[in-house]
Amino acid sequence: MTTPYERLLAEELPTGQFGGPRPDTHPQGELPRTTSPIEAATHRAELEQALTPRRHLTPVADAPDQAA
Repeated sequence: MTTPYERLLAEELPTGQFGGPRPDTHPQGELPRTTSPIEAATHRAELEQALTPRRHLTPVADAPDQAA
């Protein structure tokens, strides 16, 4: 008779590949395209702009005091 603990240890560790590895989508010898530092900086700036909270009110400079 086996204990629940022994049955648990007998199971395979999950690999996260659900049924096997992904097929190779790149032709033989061709590496996936990498981004340049300029493209990466542009993409990061777009992401930061999209994720920063938008302010509904914008500060206005104080008007100079007017003598009445």
